[in-house]
Amino acid sequence: MVPMHKANIAVHSEFLDHFGVSLSGTYVGEQFAINDTKNETPPIKEYFTLDGKLNFKCKNVKIYAALNNMLNEKYYSFVSKAIGSSSKDHYPAPGRNYLVGVDVEF
Repeated sequence: MVPMHKANIAVHSEFLDHFGVSLSGTYVGEQFAINDTKNETPPIKEYFTLDGKLNFKCKNVKIYAALNNMLNEKYYSFVSKAIGSSSKDHYPAPGRNYLVGVDVEF
């Protein structure tokens, strides 16, 4: 189900003409399993993730490196309740992960 509370915050800064850095955080409050329409089972715990990104841009090419879930928060992105039971299936979200890439504008 949809959480009652969700908040995002982000900050971005550019420096030395070619560099950029950003930091963003996401808070998601407690929520119930996707098919627990009567809210019969305990809610899924709240979580907070923090992501960062550093990039270098020159003309039409941007090279970047990102660190997602910097705090290595353990949380579930999807939870479903078994029909006729109080058991739930939990699908974990990725822990700390890295991303590097190149963007080219034509």
